[in-house]
Amino acid sequence: MRKHIKLICAMLIAAVLLTLSSCAVGASTAAQSPADTAAEPITIAEPQMPTETVMGYVSTEVETPEWVESFKCSAPVGDWFHTAAYTTDGGIAVASYDTLNDAWQRYDLGTEPAICPTVEFFSAAEGSFWVVLRESYMDAEISAGDHSRALNYYLVYIDAETGEQTCSYLAWDEHQPYYMALIALDKDRALLSDGETTYLLDPMAEVIDTPPLEILGGGLHVYVDGEMYVGTYDGVAHLDKAALQYTDTVSKMKDQPVYGSCLGRFLTTKDSTLYSVSLSDEETELFSWMDVSLSYSRLYGWDGLENSSGDIFHMTDRITKVSRAPVPVKKPLVLACFGDSSVQNNSAIHSYICSDKLMDAILRFNNSDPEYRVEVRPYICNDENERNRMLMSIATGSDIDLIDTSLLPGGAVDRQLLVDLLPYIDADDTLSRDDFIPTLLSSMMNNGGLYEYVDKYTILTMYTHPEFAGDDTWTASGVEQLIRENPELKVPSLPENMKLLFSWAATAEFIDMANGTCSFDSPAFVSWLSLLKQMTGSAVEYARGSALCCISYDLVWDIGFRTHMTMRGDYSVAGFPDAAGNGSYFLKLGKPGVSGSSGYLSEELDIRTGGVSTSVGILASGSSRDGAWRFLRTFIGSEEKPSIRNGIPVLKETFEQAMQAELNRDTSGENLPYPYFSEEDAEILRGIVYGADKVVCTDEAVIDIITWAVTPYLEGKGTAEDAAREIQSRMSIYLAEQA
Repeated sequence: MRKHIKLICAMLIAAVLLTLSSCAVGASTAAQSPADTAAEPITIAEPQMPTETVMGYVSTEVETPEWVESFKCSAPVGDWFHTAAYTTDGGIAVASYDTLNDAWQRYDLGTEPAICPTVEFFSAAEGSFWVVLRESYMDAEISAGDHSRALNYYLVYIDAETGEQTCSYLAWDEHQPYYMALIALDKDRALLSDGETTYLLDPMAEVIDTPPLEILGGGLHVYVDGEMYVGTYDGVAHLDKAALQYTDTVSKMKDQPVYGSCLGRFLTTKDSTLYSVSLSDEETELFSWMDVSLSYSRLYGWDGLENSSGDIFHMTDRITKVSRAPVPVKKPLVLACFGDSSVQNNSAIHSYICSDKLMDAILRFNNSDPEYRVEVRPYICNDENERNRMLMSIATGSDIDLIDTSLLPGGAVDRQLLVDLLPYIDADDTLSRDDFIPTLLSSMMNNGGLYEYVDKYTILTMYTHPEFAGDDTWTASGVEQLIRENPELKVPSLPENMKLLFSWAATAEFIDMANGTCSFDSPAFVSWLSLLKQMTGSAVEYARGSALCCISYDLVWDIGFRTHMTMRGDYSVAGFPDAAGNGSYFLKLGKPGVSGSSGYLSEELDIRTGGVSTSVGILASGSSRDGAWRFLRTFIGSEEKPSIRNGIPVLKETFEQAMQAELNRDTSGENLPYPYFSEEDAEILRGIVYGADKVVCTDEAVIDIITWAVTPYLEGKGTAEDAAREIQSRMSIYLAEQA
């Protein structure tokens, strides 16, 4: 009996811990055609409507007026949510929202004589609005590099009852600290702070007094039952407006969002949870923002109020209302998210839960699917053994439905433990294989199936001056000649970085994992080694002036003004020379780090990408596959604010949306010497993405084989041909073992 148990355990461990290297998954499948790969047909069940409800909280978005371009500052008072806003006709206005009657009022600001004013601070009290403006430079001044004009402050005062307003010069000189906070006290007085001195102003911006009041940071102030409380270094304190003195302090609320209330309490957020805090400092949990918010980017705002009806309103880039209401009791979908708290993995410490995009998909799914809600279950491991034990537990259980494999080594979860996603794509009316960028869909496939979905990639390539990018010039030997002929032009030369980048490119160009072959003994790779030695021997890495060429390991982050800046003008994406294709290769983005950010490809060399990649699979042992697929479909298809700087989405439509978002970005105030991202840049990137047909393998075992032979060659030991033969021999053995 014990032998049987040991045998079963051994089989389970082997299934869980069998490591299919990341290049074996990525490179081998790049040659497969996802359109021609047959999948066993399935039927996706319709969601079941729950019958049980409980009292909870429901969010709805308040419709923003058509005349509002964007909101700037907020000043909730009582049942009113007052905001300063930029308008669609180029002006500035106060937008006041009546939370009880769902109605907006507009008060346009007269800003003369201020030149190109922007809103710095805004506050409201007793039917009056106080707005501090600061001038900015005009486009012509920015283009001319003329920053000689002093940028003055102005105070706009509006009497909301009569509509009368004034715009007064606010005294300030360059030797003073910048103003930091504005707090309206009543129709006749406001406090203005620069962090050192607090000024008491009248509506004409005249200084009445300088009371010894401490105002923290941006001037947090809220109303509770009509009484004002102000943020101080000790917490939120009651302000006696008549005496201009602080009295009671609610000490628990410091460095966190605080909302006022008409119901005699404060509302505050800590760790994404909203609490009620009484005037006697007693704290009660109300709800988790993850349970009620509509999207992760609008999880909660720093400004908010609770009106006299008990509805909660908060401001992000719009106002969201949160109300008590019956909510359906849904079945859980458990998502296992792995974090790494080991010392060796500083970019992904124990605070990692999952990436921002995955968080957003969770919120969207939980607010839209009638049957299920996703619950995140973190698995934080300190070493490989602990991780393997956790994977063993997941594989032998049935309570995990989905797994976030973003921080796991490639192939750490055997494909037999995961569900093939291709049948679900084929059975889903809202998605098809043709919706994906073909090479990227192929790169995720393993033995004809798709088991882990990876959401984003970038491009590894080389770019140079257009005159150097011709077919006759842009060869490995041609680039070496250009380096010799143009010693004043800098080239990338850091040896360790260059070895890694060339090795990554070589895995895509010279390994055919699908057939278990490699061609490192080819003349093309030998020429690469010669070029690598020439470049690492350069001494002009940090020379001033233009570069001869640049290796970009995150082209979607660089393309546009950064590529122009590097070349000091026009650029051409030439790719790695002597390549069989376009010399540009897809590269999976870096792994998530703290709070889902970072994107490290190499911590040691500080090589990181602008975005992060997230990979997710459905556990075969889970009991809710159809629900898990509906969530994964939400993750695949939803991106609230796509940006090409964050990576190349696998879906064609989202890729185009991400590029359009960059084209629409307003960079008028950034004073860039070159276009941030132009139509020409978009066409270049589009051609590369749809033309690239190879994917980089970053598996350490493969990279070690290459660098093991390249390092002595760069140190002057042996020839390029010797190094190429060594790599060919060792890599052939490795590929045979993987097969």
